[in-house]
Amino acid sequence: GAADINTTVAGKLYIIVNPDATPTAAVYAVARELSVLMRYFQTWADFNYTWGTLGASESAGGFYISKNSLGVYDPQNRVILTKNKSNAVQRITAEAWFNNIQQGPFTVDTTDDAIALKIERNGNIWRCYWSALQGGDINWTLICQFEDPSNFMTDTTKIYLVVDNPGTADAETIQVDID
Repeated sequence: GAADINTTVAGKLYIIVNPDATPTAAVYAVARELSVLMRYFQTWADFNYTWGTLGASESAGGFYISKNSLGVYDPQNRVILTKNKSNAVQRITAEAWFNNIQQGPFTVDTTDDAIALKIERNGNIWRCYWSALQGGDINWTLICQFEDPSNFMTDTTKIYLVVDNPGTADAETIQVDID
């Protein structure tokens, strides 16, 4: 895969995951440089998806927020909000793990490939939103709310922009332009 500043659309980051000669699973992530050092914040972005041939497993792109344990991604403590697509489904998925205990997944079916996603943290409450509108005045739709009463995510988290390609079909690609 590759990640770069998109040269065709000024100011956008794009992440693309292409298969090799045989379908192979791959995940590519771009981490925001600084950790979030507070328990009250929100992050949102516009996501524009371009899908190649799709297999039976879901390709995905969107936000992962993880406990920042010594600068390392923590799969036992994370909140995920992604657009997922396969040859059978198109949906937005939100799920969380706190101390390796899963909450969700919660899903919203949509065929829109130009969407906005937002994750909001209010203490130990995490809310996931989506919108079919992009840019300035967005009407957010709440997908779900997660609770982390023991604060397993701690006060230091890291935000990742992620593209996940399961590699279940030849020529399976996913590109996500992020603004």
